[in-house]
Amino acid sequence: MMRALGAGIFCIFLAGCGGSSAPPETAQAPPTTTSPDAPAIAPSDRSNIVGVWKLVSFEQNEPDGNISMPYGGEPIGRLTFDNAGRTSVFVMKEGRVASVNSTAAIATAPVEDLRQIADGFMSYYGTFELDPSTTTLTTRVEAATIPAWTNTEQKRTYALSVDTLTLITPATRLVWTRLPN
Repeated sequence: MMRALGAGIFCIFLAGCGGSSAPPETAQAPPTTTSPDAPAIAPSDRSNIVGVWKLVSFEQNEPDGNISMPYGGEPIGRLTFDNAGRTSVFVMKEGRVASVNSTAAIATAPVEDLRQIADGFMSYYGTFELDPSTTTLTTRVEAATIPAWTNTEQKRTYALSVDTLTLITPATRLVWTRLPN
C-alpha cells in the first residue's frame, strides 16, 4: 500500500499483518515416525513461522504495471513472530542520511531530513494468526509509524518453506529468509 505524507513524500508500507483474540497455538515437535510404515507428523505453519526473519526483497506493483523497489535493491528489515502470537516488523532503506540525531530534534528538523526519516523507515507491531486453509496471515496492528494503521487488521497471502517466507498483496511482494536461533 502506498500512502502520501505531505507534499510529495511517499511511504510504502508492508502489506500483511493481523491479529486474533484466539489463544495461541502451541508449537509442535518436528516430524517423527513410530515405524517405517507410519506417516510423518508435519509441524503446523504456525510453529514453522515462529522466529526471526530477515528481509530479502520488497517489490511494489506500480499503477503503470511496472515493479519498483521502494526500499532499494538491498532493503533492511526484521520480522518477528513468537509463540504467544505477537509480531513486529521493521523495514528501512539502506544508506538513509539525516542530520537528526535525537527524537527531540524531529520537531524542528528540516523537511529533507523528515523526508529521509519518513520515506525510508516503516514499522509496526501487533498480534497475528494464520489460516493454513487459505494461506492467509492476518495481523491486528496495535501501533505503527503510520497512525492510520493502528487498530487495523491487515491480511496477506503467505507462502512458507523451511527458510523462506513470502508475503503477498495485490500491491506488494516481500520475501524474507529465516535467521538462525
